[in-house]
Amino acid sequence: MNTRMNNKKAVACTLIAVMTASACSKPTTVEPDKPITDLTTQQESVSENTTSSVKEYSVGLSDIELTDELKANIDIVNKDLFAYYQKNKESDGILTEYGAMIKGSKDEEVYVNNIGSDVGNSFDTKTADNTEILLIRPSDFGAVNKIKTLEGKTALAPFTAVNTKEGYYVSSDGIEGIVMDTESYRTLRFLYMFDHGTPATPEKGDGNYEKLMNAIGMHSPYDVKHMVMDNKYALVIVGSLTEVTNIGEYLLVCDEKGSWSVGMDKLETITNVKQAVNEKYPDFQLSFLPKYVIADYGKIYAESDMQENINTLLENDKITEEERRGERYVCGVGDFVVVHFFASDRTMVGHMAQELSFNTCKDINAQVGTMLQYDKQPPAFICYFNE
Repeated sequence: MNTRMNNKKAVACTLIAVMTASACSKPTTVEPDKPITDLTTQQESVSENTTSSVKEYSVGLSDIELTDELKANIDIVNKDLFAYYQKNKESDGILTEYGAMIKGSKDEEVYVNNIGSDVGNSFDTKTADNTEILLIRPSDFGAVNKIKTLEGKTALAPFTAVNTKEGYYVSSDGIEGIVMDTESYRTLRFLYMFDHGTPATPEKGDGNYEKLMNAIGMHSPYDVKHMVMDNKYALVIVGSLTEVTNIGEYLLVCDEKGSWSVGMDKLETITNVKQAVNEKYPDFQLSFLPKYVIADYGKIYAESDMQENINTLLENDKITEEERRGERYVCGVGDFVVVHFFASDRTMVGHMAQELSFNTCKDINAQVGTMLQYDKQPPAFICYFNE
């Protein structure tokens, strides 16, 4: 693969010069000394994929002539691309990132040479190297190019963008191509940029924390498992302390007036959650999602579902009489169970290997750390965070 193709993803990330601030309150910057972030979220990729000021990139046009023959060949490629997308969408976890089509399962950009054996007969090497595979909304393509017939067509669809002397020739199967100048093409790609300010993890007492919880509408007492936001979007996972199996995952959106509302709920029930979110909000920072997918773990258990296991713990000599008799948080999934004793403010994590064993954990990092001894992608959503 040539240098241009190697740098294609980097180019896409630098197409847009400046991101406009939202009306929402400016979030507090994520503090780097919180290891729990690395254990339970995908935040390590935030610093790689977003910056506070994206560098200006001057889009250069190629010397390729946009002939009728080339347009006919592009039509053939677009049909192959549509078939490729339909066949591989689920298996490859295909996503849009800055408007480019990405294999989410491998974190690789899709190139024109990936989509079918017939492409070589339609495109020479130079044309292939100057073609970008996009995954965008036809309605966005229509809005930028003032095509009213595409209004309302918001489902993501594959497009090709061929860099020619006249401009970027952007088209899709069943959608006639348009030659876009560099500024219009930049505007189109801008719509899929997910830099909306510095990512932050609000804490209790922070104004944004209260705004997000009020928007969700869950009544206290609750336990916030995961909360990350920027100036446009937020991702929150929260569980009830009175009904511990009631754990919800929410995507929230901030409008131009600074008000937060729930854009997607019940994400905890979706196995392909990354694709579902990307389809509805293609400019959402996917690294805000936790590494775990709640739906993958199956049924979440309360104390009444695990009475035998809890009795094993309560019969342990290390448990005080006060802890035995007092109220406790008990939540389990798979081979894990977390117990927090409110009387002593002590948390224990249990795992069923050959036999059930419990470890006392001084804080949330210790809880997740204990789980990591048994599972590289532990169900941190059952942990007790409300310290």
